[in-house]
Amino acid sequence: MAEAEHDVDGDGDGEAEVDLVPAPPRRRIEHANLGDCVRLEQTTGLTREAIAEAVEFTYRKLDVIDQQTRDSGARPFVAFVDLPELSSLVSTALGAGLARPLVTPDTV
Repeated sequence: MAEAEHDVDGDGDGEAEVDLVPAPPRRRIEHANLGDCVRLEQTTGLTREAIAEAVEFTYRKLDVIDQQTRDSGARPFVAFVDLPELSSLVSTALGAGLARPLVTPDTV
């Protein structure tokens, strides 16, 4: 699936434009790298699958931003984003990933 870029200015005709840009390849997290999540799940209700989905969601969002900056001729966005701002971007994306409903074979 491609990500969409929304141009609110449009071409002056009052209509917004949407350009589809190719999405970078998806990264998949190795569930074994998450370690033992039993205590985390017991305490917070967050499952290993929910954490993995949130991390993959974060990868997708940051990879799209990075790809778009590179495609425009700019340096990778991490080269011009300060660490506190990058930390905020990552935490916001992780939070958004955790807030999304988990898609499992039972819910499809």
